[in-house]
Amino acid sequence: MVGKPFLPPGDEHLFGTDDLGRDVYSGILHGARISLVVGFLAAATSVAIGVSVGGLSGYYGGKIDDLLMRITELFLVLPRFLVALVMVALFGSSVLNVIFVIGILSWPGTARLVRAEFMSLKEREFAQAAKALGASDGNLILDEILPNASPSIIVNGSLQVASAILVEGGLSFLGLGDPNMPSWGLMLGNAQRFIRTAWWMAVFPGISIFLVVLGLNLVGDGLNDALNPRLKERQ
Repeated sequence: MVGKPFLPPGDEHLFGTDDLGRDVYSGILHGARISLVVGFLAAATSVAIGVSVGGLSGYYGGKIDDLLMRITELFLVLPRFLVALVMVALFGSSVLNVIFVIGILSWPGTARLVRAEFMSLKEREFAQAAKALGASDGNLILDEILPNASPSIIVNGSLQVASAILVEGGLSFLGLGDPNMPSWGLMLGNAQRFIRTAWWMAVFPGISIFLVVLGLNLVGDGLNDALNPRLKERQ
């Protein structure tokens, strides 16, 4: 929907129009798809890597644990946003590249969490009983330990989505988002030149990011309360 440039919020254009006369409300709706897709897919990539690394490290221990944890610590000390800037600048700013970069840089926290869960769960009676009955390592990991570690993984995954949306927003704000896929961060980047004359161009995308990230964090807290067995025992 196109109107005159810089129309303030009103009946015809609920959130006003931008410098090209594009409806900001329509941009918010279209941008939501890109921001959420990037957030969920990047978080899924991060969780997949983190669960694989953390699960193997926590289950096998020893030299495998030492090697995988040294790699994890290497990624932990990297300045994530700065490295993401460099990688996107080098490999291109397509949506798939942004998802891959965020996912490949966000997994260490998940890996450490899953490692701790696996180290604890593999010593529990149900795991020892399954091992005594002849269950293979694969069956123990996939059928016994991983399902019991899934509540923590689900909670962590919801928080990873919020983090990925923020990183994507920052990249797009700096002009490293996909210009063919307008996201909330890209809208904020376009709005910075007109912040004094058309405040609505920046305020509404910013509020959208704030509300979605806040909502995802609240969902994570709620899932933790619902799925954490320790909290249920206290109740």
